[in-house]
Amino acid sequence: MAYERNANTEKIAALSNRVDEARDLIRGVFGDQRRFACRRAIFCCVVVAAVMAVAMSAPAFADDRAPSSEVEVKVNWNQIESVSKTTPTLQVVVNPLLRRGSPIHDQAFEALRNLQADYVRYVPWYPYPKLGVAELKPPTNERTFWDFSLIDPLTEDFLDATAGHSVVLNFSTIPQWMFKTDKPVNYPSDPDEAAWNYEQGSEFRDPSMKEVSDYLGRLVSWYTLGGFTDELGQRHESGHHYKVAYWEILNEPEYEHAMTPQMYTRLYDAAVTAIRFGSRAAARLFVSRARMTSPARCKLAAIQNSISPPILWSSAPPVR
Repeated sequence: MAYERNANTEKIAALSNRVDEARDLIRGVFGDQRRFACRRAIFCCVVVAAVMAVAMSAPAFADDRAPSSEVEVKVNWNQIESVSKTTPTLQVVVNPLLRRGSPIHDQAFEALRNLQADYVRYVPWYPYPKLGVAELKPPTNERTFWDFSLIDPLTEDFLDATAGHSVVLNFSTIPQWMFKTDKPVNYPSDPDEAAWNYEQGSEFRDPSMKEVSDYLGRLVSWYTLGGFTDELGQRHESGHHYKVAYWEILNEPEYEHAMTPQMYTRLYDAAVTAIRFGSRAAARLFVSRARMTSPARCKLAAIQNSISPPILWSSAPPVR
């Protein structure tokens, strides 16, 4: 492959002279009279546009002389510079069609089992609160409202289908009552009905973030340590002792609840502390992000890339 480089030094110099001549022409025609200021500005724009058009077309009417030099690019396919460590995988997003009794339940999880993939990402997502949020109501002084009856079957089927392979669990939806809103946010009684307005608010009602971090810590304990102790000191037994290699903290936080990098960093630190202290889980923890389309999101990516080991899952690649 060769690339040609045309020498247009003389033409560029000639264009520069034309610009000077055009400037002198403007001064001679209009002078410095204010009443012609508007017309002078318009004329300047026309002249500059014409000069730019000539400059851009310069290569088109360049002389036919042979190129001054060529750059040849050679590829040596026999020399290894680096080895790609990318692992092809997929994600499983919770939805009603994956529930037991669905016409595609068995085929879906059988296909997942046959893939034998590593680092499969499992996300109980917010459109179906009853399938992804384990504490849909805030605790009172008398009782708590933990309920895994609809969540467990989905999670169990996923973990059984991926047994022997690494997975990334991401219970990404924070209970809505943990955020400040003008009024309570309702959710459908039917677990199969989507609630796209479930996630509202951008400020935690507990600014210390202990409430949300304890919630995430109890989720991890439920699936790795056989259960947890709730806010009122009551023990909840799950019987689960799954070996979960990776946990991801939330999903696309800059979109969901519009978290800033600073807010997400505080939440991540609090969650990691609660998970490691409360569950003693051996799982590695990772940050999450979506697309880097703003300075704030670039900061979030910088935070993400500073953590060792680096992020395994990203919902979308950076915009280049």
